Amino acid sequence: MSCLKIAVLGQPNVGKSTFINALLGRYVSDIANWPGVTVDIKVLKISFDGNEICLHDFPGMYSLSGFSEEEKIAAKAFIEEDFYNNILVADAVAIRRTLYLVVQALELKGKGVIALNKYDEAEKFGIHINASALSKRLGFPVILMSVYNMMGIEDVLKEALKPQRPNYLEIDYGDLEVYIEKIAELLKGKVKDNPKWYAVEYIIGNPVVREKVEELGIKEEVEMIVREATRELGDDLARLAISKRWNFIDRVLEGIVERERIVKESPFAELLDKLFVKPVIGQLLSLSIIFLILLMAFTINTGFPLDMVLEALGFKGAAEFLDQYNLSSLLSSAFDALAKLCSSLPPPL
Repeated sequence: MSCLKIAVLGQPNVGKSTFINALLGRYVSDIANWPGVTVDIKVLKISFDGNEICLHDFPGMYSLSGFSEEEKIAAKAFIEEDFYNNILVADAVAIRRTLYLVVQALELKGKGVIALNKYDEAEKFGIHINASALSKRLGFPVILMSVYNMMGIEDVLKEALKPQRPNYLEIDYGDLEVYIEKIAELLKGKVKDNPKWYAVEYIIGNPVVREKVEELGIKEEVEMIVREATRELGDDLARLAISKRWNFIDRVLEGIVERERIVKESPFAELLDKLFVKPVIGQLLSLSIIFLILLMAFTINTGFPLDMVLEALGFKGAAEFLDQYNLSSLLSSAFDALAKLCSSLPPPL
């Protein structure tokens, strides 16, 4: 049985490693390093739904533009490899920021399953995401996932096993479009996947793409187009291209993500909530509170038993004060004074 190669991609701290760890021991039969790659890319062989899958776990990276050395190597491996599908992990709490890498991957490969991790945490923060509407806008499956609660993991794997035809994500780059198309035309048939993505990334300054263009021997023609674009649109073409991607993400998320104001509990209140739901500790705390209420009631009314405790500890003055000024003593003194007042009044005529 052939092994279906599926890439697992995500920015740092989106829970991608936790997702991989959740699979260990349940489905994983073998782990190895991807040969020929100098960064740590693990290949996990798993059996799921009668399929043999080779999950390629890429290190966390912010984008495929690969400006750090490690990101460059990892991005190059992803760009140049053919995968059956791609699991693209994003953070539901920070969905806008973590969608950037997802959008890049979908624009390049045209295949993917978007796993929105930490959705339970997002709900606690009052962030509600309409996954089905987001899926329709992007044209790719979106699964709400909580690795911490082991929810949605199997749904992601099942969706990743469904065959997908390349459907490259279309982004409108505005005034840059004409120049991007010209560069893409030069790259057509010479690069894997979407030549338009390569054109955009060349403008951004992606070192992997720039090396590829130089290797193909078309750098001079591409640079002529870039210079033409610079004369028309200004020097900062990279910033313009990146801003168009962010604009696309903002449009996609409009009306999809709703935020409600959540009144955050104090840390002390959160601690009490956690303690009171525990079977033994919760009962003991409840009994302790009842005992304290009764103690306060007795002390206020009669001074007992706090007066005895204070006297035993050597605070005789405080004990005498409680004896003299507890509620019973005060009421007794008040009624005595009232009785004396009544007895001193002249008898009625």
